[in-house]
Amino acid sequence: MTDALNTSGVVLVKANTDSNSTMQLTDRGATELRVKAIVQHFIDEAAMVSLQTIIASVTQVIYNEDDLEGKDVSHIGCIKVALPEVGFPQKPANSWIRPLDAQVRSYPIVGEMVNIINYGGKTFYFQPLNFSNSINHNIMAGFEKDGSTPQKVNEDAVFDYLGGFDYQKNPRPVTQYPGDWALNGRNDQSIRLGMDYHTSAARGSKELSANNAVIKMRISHESKPTTEIPDGSTRVEDIDTDKASLYMTRSEDIKFKVTPKVDNITNWSTAGAAAIILDSDRIIFNTKESTTTGQIDIFSGNTVNIISKLNTNIIGEMVKLGDTNNDNLQSAVLGESLVTFLSQLIGRLDNLAKDLGSLTGIGNVGGVVVLPAAMAAGNKLGGWTSATTKESIGDLLLSKNIKVSQKVRPEL
Repeated sequence: MTDALNTSGVVLVKANTDSNSTMQLTDRGATELRVKAIVQHFIDEAAMVSLQTIIASVTQVIYNEDDLEGKDVSHIGCIKVALPEVGFPQKPANSWIRPLDAQVRSYPIVGEMVNIINYGGKTFYFQPLNFSNSINHNIMAGFEKDGSTPQKVNEDAVFDYLGGFDYQKNPRPVTQYPGDWALNGRNDQSIRLGMDYHTSAARGSKELSANNAVIKMRISHESKPTTEIPDGSTRVEDIDTDKASLYMTRSEDIKFKVTPKVDNITNWSTAGAAAIILDSDRIIFNTKESTTTGQIDIFSGNTVNIISKLNTNIIGEMVKLGDTNNDNLQSAVLGESLVTFLSQLIGRLDNLAKDLGSLTGIGNVGGVVVLPAAMAAGNKLGGWTSATTKESIGDLLLSKNIKVSQKVRPEL
């Protein structure tokens, strides 16, 4: 049955279902004991057990340790409510009410309505009731007193209920398609398991496809209320405009903006293969410091591309390229140091060229004679050394986009 206020639902079940029970009288006389036995028999036959749920207004919520105020941590997630005046037997009376599910919890906000129910001598609550069909809040007023009608709270009074919750004026749930399962957070977050559309070349139209099976997690940008976008209208995931996205796809062609432009590398398609895509303003991978674990491993059956618009930093106590076997490795050469060494070597060769260019000998009669062959060799060497400067060596040998460190960073 349902009460007149439509605030509760009650299922009544007979406590004594044995229809063949008989009255056992221990006294034949019209004594007080016999009258008591007769009355007790009829009471037992008429006894009912009720499984009752009732709507109550949330007045207090314990979200975390900051709200305990002397209570133990078993109270986290518990609420207190204002009961309608219909005589619901809260157990224990005026006690803290626990969520019905210990693993999956949707904590209400003060002013929202919840269903409460009694099991095993204790009162529990379900997730908040969806009176306003808003993913942000469903604060209502009017259930606290008998005969009242639920109604939306005036926007000016909403902040009195929120208890620090950052209220979004225009919350929008994720767009869902047939068969989808979706979870919408109160602040522009969503997780959707389902399918997306693809364009059918044969039919020339968009249709849902099992090949486009997806799991999409996103935090979208805050939606501002406008006349063109009414409150509560849905919003499709958009990897380019959402603030953070994690997509898992079966073979859908996900179109998104790639900032660096490298031919045959960044102009690729996700279609035709399963893919996991991360996209945000910043992506961070981190492991704890450990001598046995603490690893980040990236394996590829084909190619690994690391491309950045500006700098790419690879820093480590030892940076190995191509192999990890020390027998196959040699040390990298420091470009500027090599240029300096070669410049000094060429300077010495230049001095040698000058000496060769003025080289003389002693003839058969004891006079000084020139050595044409040596002078020619000296002049050729001198012409090369004078034309080879430190700057020209640097231009020839030094990379414009790869730098190598000489020492280990001390803070590693």
